[in-house]
Amino acid sequence: MLIDLRDLLAQAVERVDFSYTLDLSELDFFGERPILPDSRVEGYVENRAGVLALKATVACRLSTDCASCGCAVEKDYVPSIDAVLLPDSEESDLDDALFYSGDSFDMDAAAEDAVVLNMDMRILCREDCKGICPRCGKNLNEGPCGCSKPIDPRLEKLKALLQKDE
Repeated sequence: MLIDLRDLLAQAVERVDFSYTLDLSELDFFGERPILPDSRVEGYVENRAGVLALKATVACRLSTDCASCGCAVEKDYVPSIDAVLLPDSEESDLDDALFYSGDSFDMDAAAEDAVVLNMDMRILCREDCKGICPRCGKNLNEGPCGCSKPIDPRLEKLKALLQKDE
């Protein structure tokens, strides 16, 4: 969606609100497409004493597998955008600067960038996910698996000595 900035630049209005759906389901993250269709982009651009400020959120729904235990995960993901809009002709070393060309700003590109740049490297079913047992494959979130802990081969002789004393 292109946001028309003419009225803001002419200071005819102080603020332009926007709200629309955007399909980000084709974005690829490590060979997977976890974003469900119909993400919601909402926010506004306002003129603050001649400076255009953008505030927006991109509300997405993720559907994937937990990176640790492999169970299905469906959760909300809502990155935000807080930036200053500057014309393409201007140079800036601001970290939060986004650029517009002519009298319009490409909100779709900004929303896509926010989603990609803020996506977690690993999506977990919960923060304290325990994963799966490397020996039997049981989901450790459901309880202990009962496998005996492997003994370090370098300590095998020490175990034999301890069993002699008993």
